[in-house]
Amino acid sequence: MIGVLLQVVNNDEVVNESVVSTLFGRIQYDVESLISKALGLADDILVTISASQVLRDVGEHEAFTDLLKLVKYLVSEFVMTLSVGSYVNGLASEISELMSKKLRFSSVDEDVLRDFLIELIYLRERIAEGSASCRDVDALVRMMSHVFGIDIRGSRVLKRILKSCNPGLALQAGLLSLILFVGGIDGVNYV
Repeated sequence: MIGVLLQVVNNDEVVNESVVSTLFGRIQYDVESLISKALGLADDILVTISASQVLRDVGEHEAFTDLLKLVKYLVSEFVMTLSVGSYVNGLASEISELMSKKLRFSSVDEDVLRDFLIELIYLRERIAEGSASCRDVDALVRMMSHVFGIDIRGSRVLKRILKSCNPGLALQAGLLSLILFVGGIDGVNYV
């Protein structure tokens, strides 16, 4: 969409400003629909994780495993909705090694997880608007560390993300930590 917008804006034949404003309106609508979809998925993730934790805690391991598949699916949809396509070499293995909380083995405070999911969503929105800042990067990485028990001091990659102030990389790190917390997605398991 941005490429089309740039072609239209750079095209000398375009003299009608309403075309450009219509395209900007579509971009705004796309961001709003993306945020709306992500908020719905976040609610579904929270409800499903809550139910799965109850099943795990009462010893219903088969039902927990079945519900975990739904959690993984919802997380994969959430990640695909918010992803900006940034890649950080070595991040997955490093976070996996440093993460002390995983859904299969430990519980997470639902309010804290809700705040984290909402922070991911609104960081994605700020990235789309071009208003994300170093403060956003710092807040997300520290929240991720708290939610999933990741020691930032032990991570050279997370330290580099903090130093770079790159919101896209911070978002990807947050999404990746969510994937690792639930144990992977689409048949790829991380225990």
